[in-house]
Amino acid sequence: MRHLSSSRCALFLASLVSVSEGIGLAQDVTIRLINVKDGRPLQGQLIVLSLGNARVASTPEVQATTSSDGTAVFHLPEPGPEQVFLDTENGKIRACYSWGAFSTREIIEHGVVAENKCDPKGKVKVKFTAKPGEVIVFVRFLRWWERMQT
Repeated sequence: MRHLSSSRCALFLASLVSVSEGIGLAQDVTIRLINVKDGRPLQGQLIVLSLGNARVASTPEVQATTSSDGTAVFHLPEPGPEQVFLDTENGKIRACYSWGAFSTREIIEHGVVAENKCDPKGKVKVKFTAKPGEVIVFVRFLRWWERMQT
């Protein structure tokens, strides 16, 4: 059996890394829904993710339902969109963030915790930190009169 020298092995690995960067690997984005009332994850909620500018009718959309830990995982295509637009308003819940557009690069590299506009007094004592590839958003259930309007 023939063995590669350590310098050849390092060169081979470096070339693999550069090739994989050129191809681009598909990325996953995890959306985590948090109930603003109690800071707990919301399961069974439909989420729509637009893969680009949501104002353009031809922008592709993907859907998923949150699992027991409040997360839904989306597999982004390659090349990935510059931004994604999150729509959580499914007739049961209302978003607590002002605008659902997020930079894909920011999500993948650092993670994003969306602004919580429904809890200006800071009643939710739990502090949330997003992992790379994750977006944490706060939502609330619709009030009875809001449900009648939908």
